[in-house]
Amino acid sequence: FGRVPINMDMWTFGQERLFQRPQINERDPFTAEATYRALKVYFSSEGEYDSASWASYCERLMNRKNQWYKKNYLLWLNSLLFGAICGYGEKPIRTFIASFVIVLVYAIVYQFFGLVVQPGVSNTVTWLDTLSFSFATFCTYTFPDLVPKAEVYARAIVATEPFFGIFALGLLVFTLTKRYVAR
Repeated sequence: FGRVPINMDMWTFGQERLFQRPQINERDPFTAEATYRALKVYFSSEGEYDSASWASYCERLMNRKNQWYKKNYLLWLNSLLFGAICGYGEKPIRTFIASFVIVLVYAIVYQFFGLVVQPGVSNTVTWLDTLSFSFATFCTYTFPDLVPKAEVYARAIVATEPFFGIFALGLLVFTLTKRYVAR
């Protein structure tokens, strides 16, 4: 009867295109944040969980803009990283991509600086060897045929990768749970 919108979802606010998302008027991020929050609550109560996820993501984007305007640059940077790595818990695919990028960057570092060796073998380690070593280290698994160089700096660099792997696994569980189970 005109009080509650009927059949509303995220597509009501526009089409999704490459690098564009459905959105409301975001010229005033303070008002837009509150509007997205209200939409999130509405969509959740109506069982429109995909639309609620969209509204939650947009709410966090507006919150990030508000942090910039308030000159809370540390909170803004934290929000930027969290949004890029996992889409504020609403985009699990970003966690997969971030994990792959971490593995790739470590493999490049291992190959470029020659940090990985095969014990007892004098020939060089190939790019695929360093990539598989990086992936295994990221997953906290070790191969006996590839090891870091004996220097302290090489072992220290290799020791940091499993930390990111464990963090990424926890983040993946968080995003999958938040996106698909917790609603």
